[in-house]
Amino acid sequence: MFLAESFLIGSVLGWIISSALRTLTPSPPATQTSPQPPSKIRSIATLFVAIVLLVIFFLVAAGTDQGRLFNFVIKGKALVVGPRVQALLLGLVLGVVIQLQRRRAYRAIRRLGGAVIGDENQTAWVFQGAVVLALIAAMLLAIRPDFFDYLRSLKLGGFEATFSDRARASLLRDAHLNLRDFREQIALHQYKDFYATFLSEAKARGWARQLVMDNQLREQTNEITEVLAGYVDPIVDSLICLSKANALRAASRDKDLVRYEVLWENFLLKLHDGKLEITNAQMKTFLGGLSASVVEVNKHSDELDSGCTVKRKIKATADEDQANAEAIVKHYTKASKILSDKGFRDGKVQAIVVFEPYFAGAVSDLIALLSGDREKTDFLFKMMDGVPHSDEYLSPGIVNFYYQVADAWLNTSGPIPLEPVRSSIEFATTGADHIISMSRSKIKSLTRSGEKPNLSYCVFEGPVDSAAKGAAPPGDDPLNHTDKVVQIYDTFLRNLFATLTTEVDLYVQRALEGQPLTESYRLSWTNVTSRLSAMVQIREDAPTIGFDGLPRTDVDEFMKERLRLQTVNMCETTEPGPSKPRVKYFIDPDFMVQADLALALSSVLLNGESMPTAQACNTGLFFSNDAERWIEPTTADSELDKAQDQRLKQLVAAVAAQVVGRCASSAAAH
Repeated sequence: MFLAESFLIGSVLGWIISSALRTLTPSPPATQTSPQPPSKIRSIATLFVAIVLLVIFFLVAAGTDQGRLFNFVIKGKALVVGPRVQALLLGLVLGVVIQLQRRRAYRAIRRLGGAVIGDENQTAWVFQGAVVLALIAAMLLAIRPDFFDYLRSLKLGGFEATFSDRARASLLRDAHLNLRDFREQIALHQYKDFYATFLSEAKARGWARQLVMDNQLREQTNEITEVLAGYVDPIVDSLICLSKANALRAASRDKDLVRYEVLWENFLLKLHDGKLEITNAQMKTFLGGLSASVVEVNKHSDELDSGCTVKRKIKATADEDQANAEAIVKHYTKASKILSDKGFRDGKVQAIVVFEPYFAGAVSDLIALLSGDREKTDFLFKMMDGVPHSDEYLSPGIVNFYYQVADAWLNTSGPIPLEPVRSSIEFATTGADHIISMSRSKIKSLTRSGEKPNLSYCVFEGPVDSAAKGAAPPGDDPLNHTDKVVQIYDTFLRNLFATLTTEVDLYVQRALEGQPLTESYRLSWTNVTSRLSAMVQIREDAPTIGFDGLPRTDVDEFMKERLRLQTVNMCETTEPGPSKPRVKYFIDPDFMVQADLALALSSVLLNGESMPTAQACNTGLFFSNDAERWIEPTTADSELDKAQDQRLKQLVAAVAAQVVGRCASSAAAH
């Protein structure tokens, strides 16, 4: 419905309603020559109602200016700030006024018509004046065709608004980059059970590999992963102990930890560049170097008085390193042949497929810890260079790898190379979509085959032996059980949430930097914002919140059901017997904060140079408020300290200031 149609319908309805009310209201007696004055009680009641309404509207106006409205108020406000609704309401009011003042309006229209076209009592002075003004305007434009541009250039308010927007954008960028220790804490929290969470065949990502990967390739890469995991988990334990001892910053000065990182980095990059041949001798040297470094790093962390000791220490001796090297070479040779038969013959693909991509991601996070985000970004870009995007080797680790490429750039100072970063995050999103689609199809086929759908489950958390309790019995395919396939679906629904957020954030950061966006990029921004906002609206039960002109993304009922889950149960693994299971958030609280912030900024930036509308401002306030609501759960879930919590609050406040500032500029311009 267009604005003019809404306005016209409102006017007609206002006229009809006013006429009906006048008909229903009894007329005064014929003997009554003037209306009776209202009673004192009625006057007091009217004054009271007027004051209450004034206070309510004042609080809403002040709260909007300060960005401090409650979300339930914003949801209600969203119903009336849309341009079509406002046109309808304005038409309704105008219809009532015209109906009540129809006689005066009729006389005024007659006088206006006489002034325009003339009558027996007056000349057409309005028409004559308009002709004179049109001639003057034509002469001005003939002398100076850029007259209107000249007038626009005199609008100092526009310059002031642009200047303040850039200042707020700089503040926002600084607040974003100051979250380095927050990101480190989140990463450590995720890596706490690295093997059990990301690599084990007894968890959702392992089942997903079985669902989407070539079985022969998966079998060979799994054997390599099993061996290398023993050289990674002890380092993760040491880093967690360093964090508990508040000594994580000192880790960059630990020469053994630096040596461990350099060994991994050189190994993967040389393999990617085709400068490394995988032989028994070479692998033994590599594994031996890792073992020596791990032993020393474990010793250093144990020496700290933190009450934390490394439980999963390195077990490999020189002979075991040799046996592990031979096993890796054997399975690498077989996996490389499988990839070669598929058309992938160089080391670029082998480096992030044969060697589990989660290892490359973990190495990049270790680089960020020791050297900084820029060095992490450089490493990931080198690893990505020349690797084609293909579903032939899609896996959970590949989705994570390409997500990390984009996320690393967003957390690095300096301009963002839009096309390669956009290509990476879109491939990660496509991969997550593919796994979601395959798992949904599997759930449907299991339901049709007669198995009663079991959509509830509990999540195992802890070391490998705990994760093994969630595994299917030997010989039993986990993909034949709906509860396990649902876990795959839910895991990659969360991953999709993260990749969409990162893609929206990519365009937001580009806009904040004042960099141009082509129509195709802006269309991509619109589409991904639509998808992410639809998911957040379902999760936060906010159907009235919307963007100006943004097409709504249809979400199927099954995805809606999963998105509405707030928590999932954690399986009890400590003491036997009945006990109340713990719970974890279905979507990580820090994911919710980042999604809310990206959507809040998109609401006021998506239309480019155009000033945000009332609806866009209302939407931005809702998402910035929602981000603030998720700060406390993020702090608790990720075990943030006071300083990290404060910096997160500063970022949310900077985003709210950006939204309020742009909306204030818009209000002043209008």
